[in-house]
Formats: sequence, structure tokens, C-alpha cells
Amino acid sequence: MWYAVIIGIVVYFLIDYRLRKIEAGKKIGESKWINVEGLNAILAHPKLGEVTGIKSAKEGKSFKDWTKAEKDKWKKDLLPKAQSSFVHIAYLSNENAYYVNCPHDPSLTGLTFRHSTTNLLHSAIVAGDEDGFDKRLEFYIYERLVKGENGKNQWRLVPCIEYFDGEVPIKKDFTVLCEFPLFEDKNIEEQAKKLGFDVNKMGGDDFYTNSFGEGTPIPTIVRFSKNGVIISESY
Repeated sequence: MWYAVIIGIVVYFLIDYRLRKIEAGKKIGESKWINVEGLNAILAHPKLGEVTGIKSAKEGKSFKDWTKAEKDKWKKDLLPKAQSSFVHIAYLSNENAYYVNCPHDPSLTGLTFRHSTTNLLHSAIVAGDEDGFDKRLEFYIYERLVKGENGKNQWRLVPCIEYFDGEVPIKKDFTVLCEFPLFEDKNIEEQAKKLGFDVNKMGGDDFYTNSFGEGTPIPTIVRFSKNGVIISESY
């Protein structure tokens, strides 16, 4: 009897794995753009002060309560690196791939083909040792196939942040910041709210006249916020 149960469990996981692999190779929907901003998540990370030497951050103070000297240091020396957490992501349906544009660091711009149920789209050192040896914070964006509502498989965009202590052996602290539903045009706002996002919609209700004298609708911009991450799209 127990052999039958064990075999049944193994068969179930093999079938589930196979279905997920098939799903990973399928083209999905239409091409679309998404913007991801992770700056506030970096500013709120409890290890930011440790990797940057900013005293107020070590004390857990929010950015608005930092000293002027600390804010100046951040803007001049540290912000350029942290801005690598801001990217434009385009899903290209014909190629079944993502084009990730990092405007603040062109070396991080590139094309990622979907090949698995977990795909790393973006990775950047956003604070600390930029050579990757000493203490640092790294920001990642994954695409993952997960079990959604009612056990249905759902693709999600998953921004994460990870702290490395720079010691040997290395100690790490990996944090999933949020999971945003992808390829779900119907009821996307309601789905996002169920996953803990704050939703803010603007525009879309007026027109402007372009240089050719044509009336053009103002795009609707929707911003989804959670744990310091802002994901936005327009249509």
C-alpha cells in the first residue's frame, strides 16, 4: 500500500514538473512594457547603513531624517549605483524573450530568453562593494511560475534584494520583496490588491493636441507599490 502511495506522489510531481516545463516554453500574450523601481526598498533595507557607512541608516532612520551631509553623500556617491534598481522591461512575444533596459547602467541592458520556470531578468549591485567581494546589497528581478489562486499556475514578476556580509564563508540574507502577476490583463488591479499591492491609477481621462494638431488621448498609468518596490505600466 505504501509503495502505491509513494509511486503516486512521484508520478504527480513528475507530471507537474513536465507541465511546468511545457508552460515555460510557451509564448504568452502580446508584447508589453513594465517599469520596475526598487530605490525605496534599498533605502529601507536594515543593512544599508552597514554597507554604506551612513550613521542614520544604521540607526534605522528614514531618508527624510538623515543629516544634510549624509543626504549629500548619498546623492553624490551612492545614488548612481542604487539607480540600477530602476529598469524598463519589455516582453517580446514573437521572440518569447525579455528586453531589459537599465538606463543608469547600459552594461546591464540586454535580452533574456525564457527557458525555465524561474528566469533571472536583472541583477545589479546597488550598494556596498561594487566588485562583489565585501559587504553589499544586490537587487534582482526574476520571472517565476508559481501556484496562484485555486492552485492554478501563474507567471509572476519577482523583485528581490540580497545582503552579503563579505566574510568567508559568506552569509547571505535573501528577501522576496513582492510577486506581481504577469500576463493577467483581466482584473489585474484586483489581483494585485489581493497580493498586498497599493494601486494608484492616473491619466486616461483626457486628450491633448499634438504637434500635428491631432487630438491624442493621455495614457493611463497604473502604479503598483509594495515593500518599497513600484511596478508601473501604461496603456
